[in-house]
Amino acid sequence: MTVLIADDAAYIRKNLITYFKSMAETKILEATNGTQALELFEKENPSLIFLDIVMPEKSGIATTKEIRTKNTEVPIIAMSTLEEGELVDKMMDAGASVLLKKPFTEERLKLVIMNQLKL
Repeated sequence: MTVLIADDAAYIRKNLITYFKSMAETKILEATNGTQALELFEKENPSLIFLDIVMPEKSGIATTKEIRTKNTEVPIIAMSTLEEGELVDKMMDAGASVLLKKPFTEERLKLVIMNQLKL
């Protein structure tokens, strides 16, 4: 499995990377903004994507829209400190699969991943 993690907050990326390192045969791709995320998406074709909604250079909303023009199936897990509001609505309308509210517990993370990958 290949996982793309895009968030400008290093501690969020670190938490997710730590979680996925415990899983066998998982390739982890890391981006700090939407532009990097799109480059990695096009090059690596990940099977699961984590995108922060608010990032420099290109937002998670714009990144999701571009990914969805190329792949409508890959699960995109939107991440935000917000649970609702205009940005969350725009992200979901752009094609995000689910919202993972930050900060999140390992239990919540595991549940979201299992639901998205249908495990």
